Amino acid sequence: ESFQQQEESVQQQEEPVQHQDEQVQHGEESFQQQEESVQQQEEPVQHQDEQVQHSEESFQQQEESVQQQEEPVQHQDEQVQHSEESFQQQEEPVIQQEELQHPEEQVLHQEEQIQYIEESVQDQQKQDQHQEEHVQHHEEQVQHQEEQVQHNEEKLHHQEKPVQHNEE
Repeated sequence: ESFQQQEESVQQQEEPVQHQDEQVQHGEESFQQQEESVQQQEEPVQHQDEQVQHSEESFQQQEESVQQQEEPVQHQDEQVQHSEESFQQQEEPVIQQEELQHPEEQVLHQEEQIQYIEESVQDQQKQDQHQEEHVQHHEEQVQHQEEQVQHNEEKLHHQEKPVQHNEE
């Protein structure tokens, strides 16, 4: 009987140990689940990082393209200025001739030339204006892209907080 009582007492002592083993196992499983959940949360953050990087590269490319477009416009501006100077130079002898009252035909011919030059200068200015509007539109697009990148980065920063919290 005494042996049987000892046996029961041992069994009673073993039960809480077995129960503790189960609790430890359960704790480990729950920890593993948390680890997986943290990893899952980190994936979209990593993906967003890549997207932000991609957006920044694309923005840089657009900036370069805008700069390339501005160069010919600047070059055209110089051409227009040159045309206007040359036009002014041509106008001076015409004015002098008109004052001297040379044969009118010659004056008329020179006036036609001047008109032609004035029209070509005007055409050039219209082209320039169109080109500048295009560049401006492009710059607005780039600015919009920059705002999107900034917005993405803020969203990403916001998303990283719970992950950081979980990792702690």
